[in-house]
Amino acid sequence: MSNRDFHYSLLRSYGFVLGPRDPNRNKDFEGKFMVAEPMDDGWCIVGDDYEALLAEAVLFHELEGSTLKDWENETDPSIDYVVETEPDQVNVVFADGTKVWIERQAGRIHVHCFDTEHETPVNVEIEPKLISVDDDEYRSELT
Repeated sequence: MSNRDFHYSLLRSYGFVLGPRDPNRNKDFEGKFMVAEPMDDGWCIVGDDYEALLAEAVLFHELEGSTLKDWENETDPSIDYVVETEPDQVNVVFADGTKVWIERQAGRIHVHCFDTEHETPVNVEIEPKLISVDDDEYRSELT
């Protein structure tokens, strides 16, 4: 996970159009990607460095996610996050690159926890009377 994921989620939460360039938008500049307001004549930037476009749009529009404070220690820094909802999942993306992805499958709640050091998540399965953790890759780190 990276700051790119946070910026992407934050911009999506505000309704921006992200991704491949629409050739009819911002014709005075070149680039493969764009970040744009949803209106056809709205604000739009284009370029080849997608991560830089996302960061520039967040800064230009002064966008912020919600802030999560540390409930045990008020002097610890807070962290910004964005909640994305889809019909089949909820994602909480944090500004430090960590992420929690929640889904329902076969009558159970599955929580996939991503950090910035591993490619695969720790998976938590929640049933009405049982919670289990799939920790094969993390076994030594969870003990």
